[in-house]
Amino acid sequence: MIKPTAATLALLAAAAVPVATRADVTFNYALRATVGAEADGDRTLGLGSNGDSTQNLFVNLAPRALIQFGEDWTAYTRIRAFVPTGRAAPFDSNTPDNATARGNSFIALSELWVQYNGLTSYPGEAISLGRQRVRQVGSEWWDEDIDSLRWNFATTLKSFDIGIARQLFHYRSDGAPIIAEQRHRTYGFGNASVDWRPEHRVGVRAVVAQDSGSAPRIGDTVDADSKLRNGQLNWVGLYADNGFYDPLNRTPFNYWIEANYLIGKQTEASAGSGNVVDTRNRQDVNAYAGTIAGRWRPFAEFPVAFGAAYTYSSREYQQTGAQSNSSTFSGTQTLINRYNETLRAQLGNLRVASAFVSLSFDNDAISAIFSTLARNDGNAAITADNVIAQTQANGRNHVGNGVDLVATHYFGRALRRQRLLDSGDAFVSQKRRSLISIRASAFDPGAAFGPGTELDYRVLLEATLWVN
Repeated sequence: MIKPTAATLALLAAAAVPVATRADVTFNYALRATVGAEADGDRTLGLGSNGDSTQNLFVNLAPRALIQFGEDWTAYTRIRAFVPTGRAAPFDSNTPDNATARGNSFIALSELWVQYNGLTSYPGEAISLGRQRVRQVGSEWWDEDIDSLRWNFATTLKSFDIGIARQLFHYRSDGAPIIAEQRHRTYGFGNASVDWRPEHRVGVRAVVAQDSGSAPRIGDTVDADSKLRNGQLNWVGLYADNGFYDPLNRTPFNYWIEANYLIGKQTEASAGSGNVVDTRNRQDVNAYAGTIAGRWRPFAEFPVAFGAAYTYSSREYQQTGAQSNSSTFSGTQTLINRYNETLRAQLGNLRVASAFVSLSFDNDAISAIFSTLARNDGNAAITADNVIAQTQANGRNHVGNGVDLVATHYFGRALRRQRLLDSGDAFVSQKRRSLISIRASAFDPGAAFGPGTELDYRVLLEATLWVN
């Protein structure tokens, strides 16, 4: 069952919100109902005995409610009910991929928070407490439902946010554990940006991740869900853009430039035969990553966009563990994984070059993305969230090529919305529209996986209905 902490959060939220008269209270609700059919290929790339292709159906219900208490107080909750016929992994960050108990039906508390925006007179300022969606532009640092305290401040030309976060419990009825990367980890994070000229922004962001406990010791027995790395890691990043991730931006050329640095200390354990830890090393971490991307719309009267992106991450680099890597980089409102939907790679010992083209009409959007992936060290592994085959220590760098095709048809007009900060995903800047979409993705493995590999694929047909 869902942990008692959910009830605790509800009581805290209720206690924090002042008593208001009936005339002061505004109630909004919505339901996002999704039915999908998904087909997955062989996630072992033909190298294993447990990677047979699967076909599954699923239903995902996500009711949510927002209550406004006077001018300064807001409360929000979002629930998720997920019923699959088998393993059904999500394609985008509307249903985050926690890599746990994917074949189970469950009910989960996704969000429950209270927000106060009376500290200053700015309408874009607020402090929020509870389980909430922390999302940053690009979704490669933050895109996660997490227990947190967060302060946001935004004006026309500048914005910043600062907060602390920790996954306390899973809040799922199926008992799925917190993913290993986030287990016993406390985050501190901040982000600040300013428009240095109209529609052109520069920013800096930082994350501190402190793990409690320790890594497994030599002689300990571990399993696939054990947390093998423990330490303190610090990320700092600089970025500049002019609306690259805003699908509604119609500037002829959009760009994104980013440089990130990771420093810290970490203890890592490795298991040998019988899943028994046989090595345990403490090391300093110094790593870096960067991205440069551009998107060009050559015709003002025809909504076609062409784009390219290149991302580099050094061997020791790792992401925060709270990322989804799904964003609207192609120029449409559809979330697509930056590093191929079939592979779902994470940054670290990885180079990715992508080219894409998209069409975005009022009610229809199409994107086609081609990616080629390589590793920097041909004897070190990469990390992927979907493919379970491991790269080999064979000195070969080519990880493989990926192709993603996404077509979405939207029904009717956008439903009414309220402008809050990027917390409750039903009442923010993303337009809520019923839709039907088809996604097709393929990954052709390269020499890094060794000989005898086969093409892997994922296909999803999805219908989503918004009820307001």
